[in-house]
Amino acid sequence: MGHRSSSIRFLMAKEIYAQLHIRWVFHAFGCIPVKRGKRDIRAIRTMLDGLAAQEVIGLFPEGGLDWRHRLDAGHLGVGYLAIKSGAPVIPASIVWDGPPFRRDDA
Repeated sequence: MGHRSSSIRFLMAKEIYAQLHIRWVFHAFGCIPVKRGKRDIRAIRTMLDGLAAQEVIGLFPEGGLDWRHRLDAGHLGVGYLAIKSGAPVIPASIVWDGPPFRRDDA
């Protein structure tokens, strides 16, 4: 298997992305804001355009983070993106066993 050096553009909840004091960080990392619980055509178009440009898109098909270390049912969006773009889907996991982040940790 080959290795390709690139960054990952992660999806994130629009209400978190919109926080003025830290939005510049999310923008600098190329995060893609997405409306939760709704079909977000703008985010879908951004992801499809990115995939067409050979970008790597990181998303959580369950719709968010789960601190319980278990796999929940995924949403259908990842399948739609794979079919429309022809991009491969590579399952991965991010596990954090440390203490939860607190506001005063930053």
